[in-house]
Amino acid sequence: MPSIEKLREKVLELTFERDNALLHVRLNQLLQKGLDAILSSDTLEDTFSKFFGVMAEGVQFDCAVLLRLEETNFTLLARQNASGWPEQAELGSHSLVAALSERHSVAVFNLMLLPVWGEPVCNWWPQIHSALFQRIQTRDQQFLLILGSGSVAAFGPSEEKIMGQFISFVASTIASVENKKLYIASQSLKERQQRIEQSLLQSEKMASLGQLAAGVAHELNNPIGFLLSNIHMFQTYLSIFKALLNNYRLLEDVTQSETVKQQAKKDLELLYQKEDVAFLLEDSDTLIADSLEGAIRVRDIVQSLRRFSHPDTDQIELVDLNESIESTIKIIGGELKHSLRLNKQLYSGSLYVMGKSNQIGQVFLNIMMNARQAITHDHGELKVSSGLLEHEAWVAIEDNGVGIEAAHINRLFEPFFTTKDVGKGTGLGLSLCHSIMLQHSGRIEVLSEPGLFSRFTLYFPLAG
Repeated sequence: MPSIEKLREKVLELTFERDNALLHVRLNQLLQKGLDAILSSDTLEDTFSKFFGVMAEGVQFDCAVLLRLEETNFTLLARQNASGWPEQAELGSHSLVAALSERHSVAVFNLMLLPVWGEPVCNWWPQIHSALFQRIQTRDQQFLLILGSGSVAAFGPSEEKIMGQFISFVASTIASVENKKLYIASQSLKERQQRIEQSLLQSEKMASLGQLAAGVAHELNNPIGFLLSNIHMFQTYLSIFKALLNNYRLLEDVTQSETVKQQAKKDLELLYQKEDVAFLLEDSDTLIADSLEGAIRVRDIVQSLRRFSHPDTDQIELVDLNESIESTIKIIGGELKHSLRLNKQLYSGSLYVMGKSNQIGQVFLNIMMNARQAITHDHGELKVSSGLLEHEAWVAIEDNGVGIEAAHINRLFEPFFTTKDVGKGTGLGLSLCHSIMLQHSGRIEVLSEPGLFSRFTLYFPLAG
């Protein structure tokens, strides 16, 4: 007898394990098909519409609705064999949640027993006697899935378990998909912002060059002017040197007659009497040296302009801040030299940082131009200095202009904020400077005393 009892227990145990195994098989099949439905759907409503077909393979039901729950009403999102359900109804979602005792999956044998919801649901589903209510919670919304059956007690614990685990998986998967979509949207917005910032940066560069055009033209015109003058003068000297050399050649030519040589000698004497040949030779050296200096100045200005105006790339390189300052001063030099005194106190060595040289040059140019425009008197001074502070390189640009009101300092880097008159500033210059410094892991500190001075100090992490 004991052996028969043990055998019965073993049979019951094996039956229970078999039922559990079958339940898990059904659940795994549902999960796989549910995942396929999620990945092939574009919207949440489309996803749940496909779920009706998937769920029918795991739980038998006659009709189904999916509702979005709000505080006092619901909105119908999807339905199957439920034409009587309204698109919206005010039934009090909280009352139903309370009736379900905060459980996510509840089988209801008699719909009329539901408080508030019972009578309307029976009217919308007159042929339905029992239902399975399944709450679904996503990141910021709450839904209710209702499966209806014309049979009494059609849903039991196994259906509750299958639907509970299935919908739990569905909710977490939807959340993951939504997070992925949010991440993709976020990346798209970041890329769009980068393109906009790049476009603004290039526009600001062109605007800056437009404001500097007269000064740059003057800076180029001076060396080009004395280059042309020197070349014309040297052409005159060269004709005299050619005449001297030609006469000396005739004197040395043994094939020439004595008459020709005598004439050549007379021509040489006349040239030496008329022209100060020693001075011409000496001055020729000066003309060439000055012309070279002018050509180098023109070359440096053009190279600085090309580097500055060239569209930025994503290439990060080693940048010498002192060299970038010098290059910027060459561009803005024509604007500065006739209106203020430039005082440079640069670090004696190189200050290498990792970054984009065009963008760093843009920061220096914008701040120097702002400093120039802040000086309205005739004893202006612009002080540009650089140095090291522990693991940072710093560049300070200070002017003795009108200064900045304390109330404005905290708003300096806001896009489109400007204290200039209409038409004289976009309000983007310092905002772009701030954005560029952040991209270079740097910062800007501002110190100002209205009517006395303004100092912008830029800090960069040293390379390496």
